[in-house]
Amino acid sequence: MAVTTTGSYRAAATITKTIGALGASEDLIVTASLALAAGTGINAADKAYYARTQISGSGTLSLDVATSGGLLDIYGDAFAIARLKLLIVKSDLALCPNVMEVTRPTAGVPFLKTAADAAPVRPGGSFILFAPDATAYVVTATTADLIDIVNTAAGTVSPEILIVGASV
Repeated sequence: MAVTTTGSYRAAATITKTIGALGASEDLIVTASLALAAGTGINAADKAYYARTQISGSGTLSLDVATSGGLLDIYGDAFAIARLKLLIVKSDLALCPNVMEVTRPTAGVPFLKTAADAAPVRPGGSFILFAPDATAYVVTATTADLIDIVNTAAGTVSPEILIVGASV
C-alpha cells in the first residue's frame, strides 16, 4: 500500500500602529508545506494511522506505534513504524471541551525532550509535529514506542489523531 501525505498551513497576523496622523500596517506571514512521498527515506513515509477516538474524563489514550503495539490502520492492517514523521492531534471545540496533553511517557517516542514532558492542546486547538528528514523521530520497540494523549479533566473528549511514519 502506497502512502503519500500532503498538507500546508498559513498563519498571518496584521499589526497596525498610528504614528501621528499616519497609520502604518504590516502583514506578518508564515507558511509551510507538509509533503511526504511514498517510501521510507527523506521526505517519505509508508504508514498512516487515523482515528477519532474517545478519551474518558481524566483518562489516557496510550498509542503504541511499534510492531507489537496493536494499532490498526483504516483497512485493519497492523500499523507499526520505525520513524515518526508526522503527528497531528486536533481538538474540536465542541467535541473536546477540556485541555488535552500530548505526552512522552517513560517508554515514549522521543519527540519531546524528556519523559513526562507534555504539550497542551487547548479546546479547538491542534498539536502538529512534522519531521520529513530521513531520521525523523526513532521508534524503538518496548523502550521508545508510546505516545500518550491525556484528557486533563472530567468529561469525554474526542480528538482526531493522524500519525504518519516510515516502517524502516
